[in-house]
Amino acid sequence: MMSDSTKSECASLGRANMVLVHGQAPDVKGALSAVIARVESKPESGRITFAGSVTLSPEVVLHIQEVVLPIVDRITDELGLHQKNFEISAVNVGAASAMDRSMRISGFSADVPIFLALLSSVLDLPVPDDIVATGHLASVQGDIRAVQSLPEKIEAASTSSVVKRFLYPSLKHDASLAALIPKEAESMAAGIVGGSAKLKLRGVGDVAELLRSVFLEKDLVLSGLRKGYLRWQGGLPQKKSALSRATVVLAQQGESRFWRALESALLEGCNQVSHALFVALSQYHQRFDTYPVGLGQRLHQLVASLPPTTRRLKTVFPLFAPKDLLALTHLADAADLKDVRLLFMADAGAGFSSVNEVREKVDGVDGDETKGKDALAAVFSLIAPAAVASKIGVPIETARSSYIADSILAESQEEFDEAITAYYMHMIRHCRGLPKMAEGGAAKAEAMDLVERAFAGQGGYSAAKAEARWGVNGGLRFVFDRMTAYFKKSEAEKYVNMTLKIAFDEDDWPRRVAVTKAFMDRLAPYLPSDILAEPAGRYSGSLEVLVRLYIESLENLNALMRSL
Repeated sequence: MMSDSTKSECASLGRANMVLVHGQAPDVKGALSAVIARVESKPESGRITFAGSVTLSPEVVLHIQEVVLPIVDRITDELGLHQKNFEISAVNVGAASAMDRSMRISGFSADVPIFLALLSSVLDLPVPDDIVATGHLASVQGDIRAVQSLPEKIEAASTSSVVKRFLYPSLKHDASLAALIPKEAESMAAGIVGGSAKLKLRGVGDVAELLRSVFLEKDLVLSGLRKGYLRWQGGLPQKKSALSRATVVLAQQGESRFWRALESALLEGCNQVSHALFVALSQYHQRFDTYPVGLGQRLHQLVASLPPTTRRLKTVFPLFAPKDLLALTHLADAADLKDVRLLFMADAGAGFSSVNEVREKVDGVDGDETKGKDALAAVFSLIAPAAVASKIGVPIETARSSYIADSILAESQEEFDEAITAYYMHMIRHCRGLPKMAEGGAAKAEAMDLVERAFAGQGGYSAAKAEARWGVNGGLRFVFDRMTAYFKKSEAEKYVNMTLKIAFDEDDWPRRVAVTKAFMDRLAPYLPSDILAEPAGRYSGSLEVLVRLYIESLENLNALMRSL
């Protein structure tokens, strides 16, 4: 069993809101309260003790010991954590004030908040302050059943300026309620309808649905990394029981959850959260003595994809604390060297875009004629066929030459789709350095679209599939060649378009005029006098088109000369 890494012997607290009620209908009163669970390293007696001014009836105490605590134990067992001892207390300031008396819990409606507080304390997983939950844990299997006075509890929760969400036992899971106590069921349904105007209400039928509705993704990731129970890669066995599904909610999909939480934190400029995620990530992988494969590559891609303003003004670099970054890199081996370099670049906030390459070469052109010539020369050097081939074409051609298919024929559409998707992902990985393709069939859809375009005019996707089936021109080898050629042309076009847009900023008119003047001077021996007599500004709006045509004409002339 994996030992959990709680912080020394310090007690861990869990807190969950609840509503306490008093009185008999129609004079039932409800007030917001909270239950607090504290992990105890050396309890005075038993595994669970009770303290505070809010008292629990013997029946409730017994129910917590025999049902609620065993549910917590079974979940922590499945997570590989040690069972804990607890002290339970309740905050009743608001309740006592509203009801003018000390409070005694005699029913089972506090089962759910007590369960949440216990789990929160053992996992160091905070329950959001804006949630109130109620419900009876009916069995050690984790079923949640209806409780009394639901309308009054919803009304009491709605008076708080903090509470936004209310979780209650789903009535559809308790068919016996409507049959045995129809008036109570009708009252609950009416209370739910009325409360929906003030709070976000959600019914839950078991602990798995409860956990899925309560905890924030960033908190699940931080807890799972810190305690070591998060499954970074691989999954958990899928079982039908509520407790097994609850474990999946807590521990499943660690890697993808981490990246979603990190992306959200970076986009929102929540540097405290992002730094906490990096610390937890480093400590998690140190515990298991493994370097997270592709970390640098994926982090570099994520930070590069942030809006420029967010990256410049909201993101605090370095992302990692130096000791955590160094600890991670010490886990890497020789095969991870390239990734570690990207990790250092991403951590420092450096090297994110080829936009910088273009700007560095053309900045400073503000209408000066000499600088206009320099900027034009810089653009020609960036989009010259040889430069584009080196930057775009070579990586793609390398990807093609290094790819060896296990067969040149595809016997079915399924085999064909699988083959073109695999090759498309191979090209993407080589030319863009992406560690992982989009999920949900996105890579397959993009591969099919590429094939359709590559075979446009010859029958599209259907023609390519037929070629792979019969191999008239080489089968899949021919298909891959056509995909490569079209992809290379498309990527080159995107690069050239980007370079021209950045270099010839439409909002910087003096620069465009200066570059246009330099371009016309370059072509002066070949232009008629009436065009040369016009001011350069007349043609500045079409500068990108003119430069493209000039580059293409030179390339066509070179091709002709080589053929002679």
